[in-house]
Amino acid sequence: MHDHSMKLMTDFRDKYLQDMKGCSILDIGAMQVIRQYHSYREIFEPEYTYIGMDIVRGRNVGIVGYKNITEEYDVVISGQVMEHVNRPWEWIKSLRPYFKKYICIIAPNTIKEHRYPIDTYRYFPDGMRDLFNYAGIEVVKIFKSDKDTVGIGTKIDEGQITLPSLLKKYYGVKKFLSSPILVDDFSRTDIAKTINRLEFSKGAEVGVQNGRYSKVLCQHITSCELLCIDSWSGENSAKEYKVAKERLKSYNATLIKKTSMEAVKSIPENSLDFVYIDSNHSLVEEDLTEWSRRVKPGGIIAGHDYHLQSVKNAVDKYTKEHNIKEWFLTGAERWRSFFWIKI
Repeated sequence: MHDHSMKLMTDFRDKYLQDMKGCSILDIGAMQVIRQYHSYREIFEPEYTYIGMDIVRGRNVGIVGYKNITEEYDVVISGQVMEHVNRPWEWIKSLRPYFKKYICIIAPNTIKEHRYPIDTYRYFPDGMRDLFNYAGIEVVKIFKSDKDTVGIGTKIDEGQITLPSLLKKYYGVKKFLSSPILVDDFSRTDIAKTINRLEFSKGAEVGVQNGRYSKVLCQHITSCELLCIDSWSGENSAKEYKVAKERLKSYNATLIKKTSMEAVKSIPENSLDFVYIDSNHSLVEEDLTEWSRRVKPGGIIAGHDYHLQSVKNAVDKYTKEHNIKEWFLTGAERWRSFFWIKI
């Protein structure tokens, strides 16, 4: 396996599997054809249970043939294989029964022909997305990186609660067109209710003032653990802090008297279920960048005052740069909130 593919698979492990140490990893097409090349085994052992599978016997192969895959694994990975298969849409669909949580496919978008024993296609993000859709695999993230394209997907069990399924069920959203998607009859109170329906509990509000929305979050989110961050340094700040403290005293809310950038340094990455940003409107881009890192993949990024041009510009720029395809605006209020799922 070439170094670039090893780095991409390492990035996948570090971003998506840190809370799954000890889980089972099935590597499809795992044979080490050239001895001096690397194997994905180096990335996953000893912290994960790794097994290699290929259609022939060889170095790094524990299972020979698809018919001998007799169990479901937590994660399926495959790198530099899909360009060597006929009918890749059928091949990737055939992998769906083998994984419980994630699949990660790495395939070249450039590189000269290298038949082993055949060489069929090169893949770009649109093509990878089309294959995932055909196979019934929920896209987590697909991106192009140098000479490879990476597809990360997950298996959504029928009936599992997701943000789109909640918006369809409770708010009548039937089609997800170009973003931002305005959700009628949906307020930021409904954001709190949706967070609760997703069974999230640990989050932060950045920009608290008198704690009015912090209380809404605590009231509507079962077992809410809320970090309430504000510098309380402006006019009337002493009064607002006192009101917030009194308003939130009966909830599991921790008031942190710091600026957003001071407070974020003490919060571990991927440790929060959600964040709601309503702080300095001239620093929204910085807030989105830093606080998004503190939310775990699959969590909710949200914020207030999209109607303000500075906020709109920052949100539009962030969603474009981070390739966030589906994101939403509250349609039931003048001072609109934005929200999306972190990928």
